Amino acid sequence: MAASGLLLAATLYCSSREFTTVATAILLAHLPVIIAEGVLTGSAVVFLKRVQPNFFTTGKR
Repeated sequence: MAASGLLLAATLYCSSREFTTVATAILLAHLPVIIAEGVLTGSAVVFLKRVQPNFFTTGKR
């Protein structure tokens, strides 16, 4: 989500300076979703490490 928002804003900004306001609005609109996605992903990782710690090991030592 973060990459798509940043790439879209960069494309708009580089295509024409007239789209600066739109590019800024897109970044601001994506910001809450990016934060929520990070919190959800972090929570899932912490949960998995707690209930099944060997989930993140490769087996090679």
